[in-house]
Amino acid sequence: MKYTFDAKTAWLFIVSILIAFSLLEFGLRYWLSNYAPEHLFARYATYEMIQEKPLRYSRHPYLSFYPTPNYTNEKGERHNSLGYRGEEIIQPKPDGVYRVVAIGGSTTYTAAVSSYKDAYPYLLEKELKKHGLENVEVINAGVPFYDSWPILVNFQFRVLDLDPDLIIYYEGDNEIKTRMVYPHESYRGDNTGRVSPPSITGTRIYDTSVALRMIFSRFADISHFGDLSKLNSAETLVHFDYLNQYFSGEYPKGIFKEKSALEILEDNPPIYTERNLRNLVSVAKKQGVDVLFSTYAYSPLKGERTETPVYQKAVEEHNSLIEDIAKREKILFYDFASEMSREPRYWITDGVHVNEAGSALKAELFADFLTPLLAGPNRD
Repeated sequence: MKYTFDAKTAWLFIVSILIAFSLLEFGLRYWLSNYAPEHLFARYATYEMIQEKPLRYSRHPYLSFYPTPNYTNEKGERHNSLGYRGEEIIQPKPDGVYRVVAIGGSTTYTAAVSSYKDAYPYLLEKELKKHGLENVEVINAGVPFYDSWPILVNFQFRVLDLDPDLIIYYEGDNEIKTRMVYPHESYRGDNTGRVSPPSITGTRIYDTSVALRMIFSRFADISHFGDLSKLNSAETLVHFDYLNQYFSGEYPKGIFKEKSALEILEDNPPIYTERNLRNLVSVAKKQGVDVLFSTYAYSPLKGERTETPVYQKAVEEHNSLIEDIAKREKILFYDFASEMSREPRYWITDGVHVNEAGSALKAELFADFLTPLLAGPNRD
């Protein structure tokens, strides 16, 4: 039996393919919008779909992105109307309230815990109240992926509006990325070695289709329209290249044959981080805000970035810098890293972020340090 493939058959075949693809696209969009976990929606949704559904982060004119105001999810997450993780903040600050604002990145936001009630700033307030400091409140102003550049801007343009009495600066992991850039000429004061202006609107063929985005993601690193932090990594950022090579056993290759990762770190000392933090202190002092700098803690877990020589050296240098600035600027200093347990039971598997138990311990340690200071006779 002989089959003929005439024009009519060809058109029927094409129409059938288009109908099948349309049904697939419709089904995937419906599933993605109504049933898929948020991280999958953020990865595969088209730009148009992102505009219709509020996600954890939103664009901001001066910060690239910030926590979406009034965001909630089924796991107990909550951002208040001002875009801070936690419950609503009374504005203006009531008389007699001593307001502490925790600033930093994901380790302040406490990204590894699902509910805001398990985040360390929320638990810190509860611990301080247990210690008799009933009029103290703690606000979580941490934002995942923030380094000292957006932290400084966030403090000036958002946190100061909260009329804080004290800010707690805790960060370290993201500062490493700002230094792991190559070539050296890309290491600049505007941090363009690490980040580039975000490009949101998709122009490639797969940017308008969920089905195509799922297919192409198998072969290429596609843009994640729902995860703004993934949209603006600069080409000169080599931090993740180093980690991929290190754990695959391929290190050194490529640029690391010319210059080792430790040499890149050494070539890019934390001079801009220091400038940012000194400016942070200067602005805070000018506004009558007390400042607490804390060293950064982690757990050197096997198979994670915290075990690498680059990570450990960078954190050691960062913590020394934090202590030095605190002494020179005569601000409060807490060597949290020397007291926080490195036992794996307090950390998730990356060794960077604490779990619920670690968050509770972190809050207890900060409360023990702060209580005699806040209960003293010189407190405002």
